[in-house]
Amino acid sequence: MALLIEPIQAELHLSDTSISLLIGFAFAMIYAVMGMPLAFVADRWNRVRLISIGIAFWSLMTAAGALAKSFGALFTSRMGIGIGEAALSPAVYSILGDLFPKEKLGRAMSAYAVAVPFGSGLALLFGGLIVSAISHVPYIAIPIVGELASWRLVLLCVGLPGLLVALLIRLTIAEPARRGAKGPPATFRWRDAAEVFAYLRQHWAAFGSVILGVTLFSGYIFGVIAWVPTMFNRTHGIAPEAGAMPFGAMYAVFGSAGILVGGAWGDSLFRRGEAAAHPIVMATGFAIAAVSFTLAPLMPNPNLAFAMYAPGLFGGMLQTGLMPALFRLMTPSHLRAQTFAFYLLICSVGGVALAPTEIALFTDYVFKDQAALRYSLSVVGALSMFPAALVIFLGLDAVRRTVAEQAAREVALSG
Repeated sequence: MALLIEPIQAELHLSDTSISLLIGFAFAMIYAVMGMPLAFVADRWNRVRLISIGIAFWSLMTAAGALAKSFGALFTSRMGIGIGEAALSPAVYSILGDLFPKEKLGRAMSAYAVAVPFGSGLALLFGGLIVSAISHVPYIAIPIVGELASWRLVLLCVGLPGLLVALLIRLTIAEPARRGAKGPPATFRWRDAAEVFAYLRQHWAAFGSVILGVTLFSGYIFGVIAWVPTMFNRTHGIAPEAGAMPFGAMYAVFGSAGILVGGAWGDSLFRRGEAAAHPIVMATGFAIAAVSFTLAPLMPNPNLAFAMYAPGLFGGMLQTGLMPALFRLMTPSHLRAQTFAFYLLICSVGGVALAPTEIALFTDYVFKDQAALRYSLSVVGALSMFPAALVIFLGLDAVRRTVAEQAAREVALSG
């Protein structure tokens, strides 16, 4: 979507704020709403089946966006993507928590989480190549469907192959036994949510600090991906697809490296007896990203801007595999997917849904100039990243207590 802003705006006559609602709000709000119910299912049903169904559904809804003739129709397809993606992370992290011992969780979660920057980076890189290849052709004839604007063809090309991925998941991955539980999962009951919220309330300082910190970061990085290609176009005269390709490559490389280093670093500190190893690494990375993301949009030329984004992508992504590993260390087995889904709910509503729109609102209503997008990115970066680092540092002692309590609980169950 970040590469298609200009043609979508031109065809559907949308403002920056309207586009931001498609990129963030439409997806993130339904993702947040559906996360908890689907996590209940993940804690009690076959998680591999749930993942494959979710992938198939969001792939179909991505392709369906190619047929949207209005803002409302495109908004609906983006909501459908959110429903499908809501099935993924709670189930995946629950599975990984059952497959790996605690001292290897950071690296295991990080290996999976590399998909985030690597996939997003490749989307910008190869998406840029696709857009460049077809942008000179305003309409393309597709059998049965008819003539489509070139931006619509992009949505078909990236959506339909996901059906093969869903089938591959279903045929090649076995459902693992659940680790650290007294017995098989209980029958699905909606009132089980009360136990989840009671546990979170009991440990509010530990969960609250890491959830708030990561929410501030996640929302902003989503806004960066959404708006940086357009910022390079408006500020430096680089076409969005041309700017997206080097930024995508850099995100794939530095973001993936940050995740892998973060997982190894967190595991190393944890093995040495630091119960709050994971949030220490997370907060350090956010502090690095705070400086980087505030200064990068203000650089006087594109080369310096690209270079300044690199440490922020590395530092910010240190946390990606550590967050689910930390939830595994702080949460009982039968609540694991649901507590992680609650985190995703807060992260989606408070971060992903709002950050692209927050940036657009600064551009449309504070600076009142589309050319000032660079300043919107810088201001929102400072307002997001510095508090993200601080709030996690303030919650370290609470995390240590919660990790110790859960470790004692698991020893009692094993005995």
